[in-house]
Parts: sequence; structure tokens; C-alpha cells
Amino acid sequence: MRDNIVFQNIKESQGEDNTKVCQILYHFFKTVLKIPPNELQKIDIIRAHQTGTEGKYSMAIVATVIDDSKNVIWLYTRNLKGTNFSVINQLPRELTERRRQLVSEYKHAKQNKMAWRKAPPRRKNQGSST
Repeated sequence: MRDNIVFQNIKESQGEDNTKVCQILYHFFKTVLKIPPNELQKIDIIRAHQTGTEGKYSMAIVATVIDDSKNVIWLYTRNLKGTNFSVINQLPRELTERRRQLVSEYKHAKQNKMAWRKAPPRRKNQGSST
């Protein structure tokens, strides 16, 4: 699951097979992310599938990629600024929920001009002799 990248708001038709979804993603990389051809060759998509409804912008296209490919994609995500597209890592549900909670706490603290979080106390290494 941690190897998945979710591409949101990419328009395509429902029922595409893995090959067609990969072609859609490569077109997205070339036109929207503006990844140069020499970098585009480094991207290796292992598996891709789509979610969403027919004829509308999809919720997401999920692609499993190799770490080196991920780095190339993340390098060019800055080109998404000002568009309605987004790219996120797919993380386990527990981690996503925890992040959502922390963002909510952060926004509340910022709105009320409060300190956000105190750093947790440092643990002393037990069993180490100095």
C-alpha cells in the first residue's frame, strides 16, 4: 500500500483496463506534470486502476510504482500548482486518520493563536552507561 500513489481528478471513461490506465497516466505525466522524455522513461508503473464514475472526473487513479519512479513523479508535482489535480501517497487508514486529526488540531490552534503542540519529553536511554 505504501508504494501506491493516488492521482486525483484525472478524467477518463469507466472500465478501462490496466494498459489503458497506464497510458492515461503517462499522458498526464507528459502534459500536466511536464516530465521530460528522458525522465519519463525512468517511470515504471507496476499496476494501475481507477475509481470513480463514468464520464466524470475520477476520484483517483491508483498506481503502484517503484521507489525511483516515485521520486521522479514527486519532483515534478510542483507543476500542479494552480490546477485541480492532486497527487498523494496512499497510506494505511490508521495513519490517514491520525494525520486528519492532527491537521484539525493544528487549524484550531492556529485560528485561536495558541501554541500547537508541546514537544514530548525526551526519553532517557535506559541501560546505557555513560
